Amino acid sequence: MFLINESLIKSVKLTNDRIVMIFWEPYWYQEDVDGLTAILIKFVEGAEITESIIGADRINVRFSYKHGYFVLNFEYYSQSCWIEDKSSDVFIANIAQSIRCLTS
Repeated sequence: MFLINESLIKSVKLTNDRIVMIFWEPYWYQEDVDGLTAILIKFVEGAEITESIIGADRINVRFSYKHGYFVLNFEYYSQSCWIEDKSSDVFIANIAQSIRCLTS
């Protein structure tokens, strides 16, 4: 376990297929996901968490933002973290920019 803050975000990448990849440093654990989620949602102004789904090695956090629906995914074994746009790609770039400002 480590001190959870925005300096843990190593980089953010917006892909062409409506996905924002988030790279963290150092490695995180499943028990860190609530804190990591709070960091990301805090900087996406107006985002509201609607549901959390906990699986064996993956946690999905569904949230709404400007009338769009998104899923924040954490997969522990691969250390993967990404946001999927489930409605329209109009706002995914805004989300990427909001999170990217944390790495500057």
